[in-house]
Amino acid sequence: MSEHNKHSPSSSSQFFGDIDDAFDKIIHMEQNFYENGKELGMQHAALVGKEEGFNFGVAYGRKVGKEIGELIGLCIFLKNYLKNDHEERVLSATREKIISTILQIESLVKDFPWDNPANGSVNLEEFVENLRNKKKLLEIRSKQILGKVTSVQKQQDYSF
Repeated sequence: MSEHNKHSPSSSSQFFGDIDDAFDKIIHMEQNFYENGKELGMQHAALVGKEEGFNFGVAYGRKVGKEIGELIGLCIFLKNYLKNDHEERVLSATREKIISTILQIESLVKDFPWDNPANGSVNLEEFVENLRNKKKLLEIRSKQILGKVTSVQKQQDYSF
């Protein structure tokens, strides 16, 4: 009879109750690990994300700055070329188109957002793309007076 008491319904329900409690504890522990891991991951991502974003911004700014510097240099060169002894070789219509393009580029560079336009007031990609298009136009127009395109290089994609 004592063996029968070991397998009685009351001891059986106690056994399953213990297993249910054990699984509840395991599930609770797993949930705690998940929540703690998620929180640690979010903290790490916030730190790493800021650093990576900063590094990307610096690299992008450097590339755009270099591009704008080259464009300003091209404008200065062409303005001086047109002012000096080479004027007689340049047709008046071509000269006016080149000067007009240079003035448009200078206006764009003057309006360039040198501070951080994070508020979304300026679409930096469109602004840079507009400058690139003006540079291509200037290179094509200057080809007529210089005999060759001043710089032919594949444009890199700096989009976000």
